[in-house]
Amino acid sequence: MKRGVLVVLSLAVCASVHAKNPSGYVVPQGVEDIFIEMAKIGSYTVAGIRIEFNKVLITYEDGKNRIELALVHPSSSESPLFRTSKFAVVSANGMPPPEPLLRALKERIVSLEHKFEWGIAKEPQKEAEANLTLPIFGQSRDPSAPIMLGLSSVGKSPVLPHVAVPKELQDLAEKARSESDPGKLKKIAKELSSAKEGGAGAKRLAAFVLRRAKDFRGALSLLDEAVKEESKTKNRVDPMLLVERLACLLALQNEPLVREALDMMQSAYRFDPDCVEAEGVDLLVREGLKDVAMKVSKGVREGNKLCQMRVAMRVYGANQDGSGVLSIVSRLLRDKKTVSDIKSQELDLLFGCAEYFSAAKDYNAAVRCADILVKRDPSYPNAMDFLGSLYIGAGFLTRKSLEAMIVLAKERKDDLVASYLAGLGLYYASRHRECIPFLEPVVKKFPNESRPAMYLAMAYFFSGDRKKALDILEGLEPFAKKNIDIYYCRSLVYREFDRQRSIEELEKFVTASAEEDRFSFSELKLRKAKSDLEALKRGETPLPVPPSDFYILWE
Repeated sequence: MKRGVLVVLSLAVCASVHAKNPSGYVVPQGVEDIFIEMAKIGSYTVAGIRIEFNKVLITYEDGKNRIELALVHPSSSESPLFRTSKFAVVSANGMPPPEPLLRALKERIVSLEHKFEWGIAKEPQKEAEANLTLPIFGQSRDPSAPIMLGLSSVGKSPVLPHVAVPKELQDLAEKARSESDPGKLKKIAKELSSAKEGGAGAKRLAAFVLRRAKDFRGALSLLDEAVKEESKTKNRVDPMLLVERLACLLALQNEPLVREALDMMQSAYRFDPDCVEAEGVDLLVREGLKDVAMKVSKGVREGNKLCQMRVAMRVYGANQDGSGVLSIVSRLLRDKKTVSDIKSQELDLLFGCAEYFSAAKDYNAAVRCADILVKRDPSYPNAMDFLGSLYIGAGFLTRKSLEAMIVLAKERKDDLVASYLAGLGLYYASRHRECIPFLEPVVKKFPNESRPAMYLAMAYFFSGDRKKALDILEGLEPFAKKNIDIYYCRSLVYREFDRQRSIEELEKFVTASAEEDRFSFSELKLRKAKSDLEALKRGETPLPVPPSDFYILWE
């Protein structure tokens, strides 16, 4: 990529992203080419040009030094390095500029300043500054809320850029998600980039397709066009467009241009450069380029910031590197004396670790992460249920250990983790009536945890209280799309007296279980669900009992 293209990008972006304009003389939009011409001096390399409303910053390099000069309105400086009729030039970094450079720059300004006129900005009305935060994994979200890292699934289904384009262009880009032939991918990209109605969005989709073909230079060229186009039509360039561009530079391993892009985004958006770089690496991961992400992410993987550790864990997860995942957890816990020292936002890493090793069926490693998570915050979404499932999967909750867990739960009435594990063990041991008093306080304390409530409902059902079971299960409707086991349980309860409703609930379960990125149920359970559904449609009433394997605790 040529240096001049980056200069234009810096001008276009920095001129449009800040939330507040100063009053007085300002640099109007659309004058980038004038300053690019002004800055050209034969023996000095232009390292960057940036417009900041009321000044233009030009950075030169002469092989040894980096000189930063600012062009401002003549009224803005009492003692500039020199003046012309329309500009005063001052040092921006305190580095004394060489006299030959100043003379040459003055000649360039004098010869071209007739093309430029200062704009005047009035005092802006006070209004709330836009709450602009760096997207996390490509999504705008509350960074303080729990974030599911999805280590076992990230990158398996490449994620398209979120852009508004006609449906036919979106459908065309969708084809590239499963395509691997570079020739076919480049053909799709050409069709997308040449679409007249697509605009910047179509170019971003085409760049995604070229990244899939590992043509990062071609993708970068398209994204530079998209940036210039967006800067003309929008108040603020979409930060994800700039992250997509950064990902290309990272893949090309062009360190000087990566640094310039990071500096520009820090200045324009006030984003943390380390976190922006991590987001660029993560974009490569979620687009299915896990090998490229691993190759270019050494700095991110060795970083200690939370944003870096989140992405590092996803890079390791995508590459099925369990030791790498554990190394992030070890780094997280290295300076923690007690679990209370773990910050709430850091818990995502522990849940991600537990989820990764659970999917890999390394239950011992998964339990280690889940144990720490629950000790720090048992109310973390899905943590209690996940721990229970892991205890069973790892063989920690056996018929023998269950009795010890029951004693512990009775002795420590405030220990809801022990109470939940005891209740869960009793449920799977088919001691349904006994498990109710252990599950009830857990459900009361954690109303947003659907699975403890679901187990409690089914314990009531198998104990003969169908009404209580249905009251609880119907109250779990807000959680059903995420926890589709609720559909399964409702089907079991309804089949005794409402066949059609039982069919509907079981159909929801079977359909949802096949969805992409959905939790994988055992083949035994899925076969049982499909068999029961066929039987219900034939007019039969299968017994409302899951396969016996689900109710066994190993000795």
